[in-house]
Amino acid sequence: SAFSMDFNEFKSMVEAIKQSVLALGEEEPKINPKTLEERRFFARSLFVIKDIQKGETLTSGNIKALRPNLGLHPKFYKEILGQKASKFL
Repeated sequence: SAFSMDFNEFKSMVEAIKQSVLALGEEEPKINPKTLEERRFFARSLFVIKDIQKGETLTSGNIKALRPNLGLHPKFYKEILGQKASKFL
């Protein structure tokens, strides 16, 4: 019928789809090791900015997200606010 593809048109379409899939690349992008190492210096982590006594409450006044990434990930910031320090920090 008029709307159907012939064999060669179908073959061309399949090849175009395969090329599109290859052009899109992998589903999960891979991060090279150098980028991972550099991320450590540019990313932030949580740091104690003032002495915190054992039993003292963690607040925005004594905890801050700073560079480099050597501590706890900032996604835990809200979770630790209001917690009591288990030791001197």
